[in-house]
Amino acid sequence: MEKNAESRLSSPIRIRLTKTLDKTVRAKAMEKGLGVSEFIRQVLEQYLDNAFSDTALLNHTLSEHNRKIDYLESKVDLAAMIVMELARHQIRHLPEKQFMSEDMVEKRYEKFMQDCAKSLSGNHRGVLEGMVLDIYERTGGEM
Repeated sequence: MEKNAESRLSSPIRIRLTKTLDKTVRAKAMEKGLGVSEFIRQVLEQYLDNAFSDTALLNHTLSEHNRKIDYLESKVDLAAMIVMELARHQIRHLPEKQFMSEDMVEKRYEKFMQDCAKSLSGNHRGVLEGMVLDIYERTGGEM
């Protein structure tokens, strides 16, 4: 602890603890090699510093939401792959396929894939974030 004018000890505070809490505080203080008073001061300072650290809480919440968005994006990617494979299957088995060679089916599929890739290459993150926020609001903040 710093020994400047602001950090001088001046106000003793009496508190009552349960026997269990008293034993825990004393054990933790001993474990850290501190007196009980110094240990309680450090715990209070740490608690108050953390309690007012809204930035850390917001960052944690934001990273948790980003993790959920990344998860949803991976599911969207998987769904897109399934749709593409279904499209390949449909192109192969269209009624008009009997008039198309295998090369024409592959060319049609490649065109479809290029169109899909062009569509998926855009940044859809904002759209997914909007969807997640809508769901979050509709569920009352529980995800």
